[in-house]
Amino acid sequence: MLASDTTDTQLRAREALMGVLGDKYVVALNLAPATPRWLAALSAEPMKLGLDLRGGVHFLMEVDMDTALGKLQEQNIDSLRSDLREKGIAYTTVRKEDNYGMSITFRDSAARDQAVDYLTQRHRDLVITAQGSNQLRAVMTDARLKEAREYAVQQNINILRNRVNQLGVAEPLVQRQGADVSL
Repeated sequence: MLASDTTDTQLRAREALMGVLGDKYVVALNLAPATPRWLAALSAEPMKLGLDLRGGVHFLMEVDMDTALGKLQEQNIDSLRSDLREKGIAYTTVRKEDNYGMSITFRDSAARDQAVDYLTQRHRDLVITAQGSNQLRAVMTDARLKEAREYAVQQNINILRNRVNQLGVAEPLVQRQGADVSL
């Protein structure tokens, strides 16, 4: 049994021993339930280990997909408006629809048809269809929704990993669990 003054020293000693001993031996960190008499006679005190060495923390975080996809819907609405203005296609309203879709109303069917042709070419990640006499509906493709979900979870994992690393936690494990949960 080796004892040290600091957790850092203990961790460095563990890594050094693991490097020397290889896979044939297990080097473990342990908390002794009581200080042995001979150690107490030397005025030694138990080492105070951090939370990460006393069993760790289990932290489960779910990504708020509604908010993430709602922001993407807003970005799509802004982009559609900008493209219509840039092309000079007059529209009257742009509204949010269910399932992160958008509805655009035009003055006439000619403007709607022109918009469908133009926007379909510019926005491959949207399914754009004519609706009624002067409206179009745009919804994100399944692939785009999946990509947005993946990105939101991955971004969450990266942020969480960076914050855990800043705390100096020994051997952190930050990973995905399910569709939208980080562990």
